[in-house]
Parts: sequence; structure tokens; C-alpha cells
Amino acid sequence: EWQGLQQPQLEGFTGFVPPDGTGTNHVCIMGEAPGEQEARYSKPFVEQAPAGSCLARLLRRAGLERDSFVLSNAVWSRPPNNYLDGSRIEGEALAAFGLHRERLFDLYRPHVVVALGGVALRTVSSYGGKGTGITAVQGYVLDGPRDGMWVIGALHPSAIMRGEQRMSGCVCWALQRAVEIAKSGFVRLPANYIVHPSLDDALAFERGYSPDQHFLSYDIETLEGITDEEEAEEKDEDISYTITRISFSYDARNHHAISLPWQPPYIEIARRLLNSRGPKRVWNGNFDNPRLAAAGASVMGRCYDSMWAWKFLQPTLPRSLGFVAPFYNWTGEPWKNTSAGEPELYSCKDAHALQLIADGVDEHLKQKGQWHVYERHVVELGEVLTKMSANGLPFDQAKADAFSLELQAKWDERFARLQQRVPDSLKPSKQKTGYKREPKDLTGLVQREFPELQPDFSIMPVTRWCQLEPFLPTSSKQVMDLLRHHGQPVGRNHKTKADSADDDTLKKAVKRLSKVKKHAALVEI
Repeated sequence: EWQGLQQPQLEGFTGFVPPDGTGTNHVCIMGEAPGEQEARYSKPFVEQAPAGSCLARLLRRAGLERDSFVLSNAVWSRPPNNYLDGSRIEGEALAAFGLHRERLFDLYRPHVVVALGGVALRTVSSYGGKGTGITAVQGYVLDGPRDGMWVIGALHPSAIMRGEQRMSGCVCWALQRAVEIAKSGFVRLPANYIVHPSLDDALAFERGYSPDQHFLSYDIETLEGITDEEEAEEKDEDISYTITRISFSYDARNHHAISLPWQPPYIEIARRLLNSRGPKRVWNGNFDNPRLAAAGASVMGRCYDSMWAWKFLQPTLPRSLGFVAPFYNWTGEPWKNTSAGEPELYSCKDAHALQLIADGVDEHLKQKGQWHVYERHVVELGEVLTKMSANGLPFDQAKADAFSLELQAKWDERFARLQQRVPDSLKPSKQKTGYKREPKDLTGLVQREFPELQPDFSIMPVTRWCQLEPFLPTSSKQVMDLLRHHGQPVGRNHKTKADSADDDTLKKAVKRLSKVKKHAALVEI
């Protein structure tokens, strides 16, 4: 099938690895480029290779046959040092194998391409750039390179092996969904969003909501836009309390949502909706609810934080709204990268996605018999903790100040004792090269040797006066110098493999040296 296609002559690239598999299920699995074993066996994702072995396990776990797919790579030759993603030769290599990929699509005519990794995603879709990388859009159904062809992104098996084992189930799900779409087709359902509502639109939406029948999902946008819920949690206190708009949805089946600007008269409508007695849904209520309360729009009725419902269901997976949406009937494209360009539409999609996810997660919790546990240990407990937080804790500023002074005094005492025990030779000099001229006042100064560059470019030690800085127990370098001074080994960072003097190293040193009397002074230090 590949006769007449000349292998591109790319500097440093080796081997030629054409597609493999029958493609009978009309799904193409596309990776990045061949590795050493793939180039040796001339077979993509060969089972003898680490990534191929991982993919084989994922396919078995998903109940799928490898041979029913067509497996290929975006680039069909092995790049130098197995490095392609983000390299200067990526664009050239992808362009060189463009005709090969077209021949693949002509012969196999896949309905769906599962793009494993960022390179494959950029090759067969318009996604993969900043803000729309593989981690941001995995699981979404994207427009493919040809009419009627869809693309689903998933992590590359090599990423699973490099520490993302928690995402292996998501890759299995993407493969299964691709097979189902290839068999049954896929349609993007039209949205029923009210993006720029008139006052009559907003009042009609309010009349259509029934507290006795509907869950009301809501989501706010603030002056400082944050699109990632986990990021919002980390910097919650630094984010503006100025609300710019709020969106609502109570009918996910019909893709119904509305986005209201946070200004009169829409604020009163939003307050009435939030003050209704019916149950509410939010994603990360720890962020939204305090800001609404500060704006005089407290949320009434039982409030279900669907982010924590998802976390209760899938505790190891990311909890951002954009990550979860593809798993629960979201038929649109990714939208989390559109907050700046289309804020009104973005706001509607947030509320609609929340309603879709919440419907699905609640149903899954009930199917697994976990709903009552979630409601008691998350929802009801959250209500108690929220009330406790509102009541606050007794606080005496005078006692707090006195305790702070007590702690500072203890710190100062221990720091002074530490300086007495650490040799001066281990304390850093305040002057990097010492005083070049002898100071008139030598009080508190010591003499130390410093390296000096000579006219012949040799380095000679010179003795100069200098002022010593205190030994810092928070300096990893100084602590390592202390250990080496006493002939003790330093630790090693497990990730970087660099020398370290972290807490584990010091705890082990204390445990080891406590048994030797001559090291009593070092143990105290």
C-alpha cells in the first residue's frame, strides 16, 4: 500500500514504520513517532516496546482488540534521541510525512482518530497549542482533518508510564468512545443559550424554573477571570470579590442556560433565583458562595457542590470542570480557552456543563450505592462546617500578640545557641571577596582566605578581613557544608538526584549519630 511514497530524507531520522492493523472498526490510533523498538521491528506501538506494551494493557483493559484498529504515528521515522515534541524539527517532520498520513486516510478511511499525545493532536486537529494542549482537551470530540472524521485526544502511553497512571482509565474510555462513535456516529447537539438576555428573557427564564422540580446550577465570573477550579482554590484569597456575571441552568437535556450581567435589574433576578427554596448546584462553592454572600445574594436551599461529588466518585482524577465535562454527554468543543474572547458564551457553557456533570455524577453515585454516604459525609457535613466558619472562633488579640512574642523569644534563644555551636569557618562572609583594605575598626571582624584572580589568570588565595553572617539553618547548602565538615554524608533528592539536606536526611543523620557519644555536639546542632 505504501509503494510510491518516498521516505523523507530528514537529518538524524532513522527507520521507516508504516501503519499496522486492519482498521475494521474504523478507528485510527495515532501516536507521535517510532521509538527504538518500533524502528527495529518496523511496527508502531510494537508490544516489545514500553509504550506499545502499555497500550496493549490498556486495550485489554478496555476489552478491545488491537488488530481491529489501524495504528500509526504522526511521523513514520524515528527522530534523533527520540525527541520530537516541542523540538525545532517537529514542524518540518510533520510536513514531510503529510502525504503518508493522507494515504493512510485514503486506504483505511477511519471515522475517528484517537490522538495520543500533543504531537498527534496538533497533527490531526486545530488544537494542541497554548491553553488547548492534550491535558486540557483530552476526551473531547474534535473536528478531524476531513469531513465526517472526528478526533479524540488522550494521553500517550509514555505519559502514563512517566507517572500519570491515574489517567489510564481515561485513555481506555477514550478508546471505547472512539469505537462507539465510529459505529453509531456523533452529532453536536445545538445549544439553547441566552447569551445577551433582555429583561423579558431573564424574567421568562425565572418563570420557567420550578424549585419543586428542578436543580438550579449557578456559576459566577469575577473581575479576575480564573478558568481552572484547582487554581482558584490555591489563590482564593487573592482573587477579586467583584462579580461580573452569573450563569444559571436547570435543564441540561435541552442545553438551556442563561448568562446575566451582574448589574441592575438582573442582580435582583439572580438574587431571587439564588434565594429560592429549591436545591442548588455549584462547582467549587468555597469560591462562589462567599463572593455571592458578600454581594448580598446568599444561596438558600440545600447546596450540592458537584466538584466534591465528582471527587467523592473519582478521588484520583483532576477536578476541573473542563476536565470532567467530556465524560458526561458534553457534545460541544472545549470552551475553557474562550473566557477572554467570548465571556457571555463561556459563562453559559459553564452552567450547562455543571448541570450535565451533576446529573451524571449523581446518577453514578446512586448506581454504586454511595449517594447516601456522599450526602451525609460531604453535603450535610459541609453545612455544619459552613455554619461553624460563619460563626468564627473566639480571638483575643492581646493574647495572640503575647504568644507571638513568646515564640519569637524562643526562636531568638535557639538561634543564638546555634550560632555558638557552629564553627565560624562554616558561616558565610557578608563581603564576597572580603575587605581589600584593612578596616580601621576590626571589632566583630575575622580573617579568611578568598580566591583572587592573578594577572597571569591563575587563582591565588589571599587573606582578608570580613564580617561573618549568621549560619542559616534554612539554607540547604550551608547545612550540607556542616555535614561534610563533620565527615557525614549528605542526602540525595529522589527526583533530581542532586545532593540534598532535606528533613529526611537530617532525621536519618540524628538517628544514626545519636548512638555515638563523640557526635553529641553535632546532634544538638
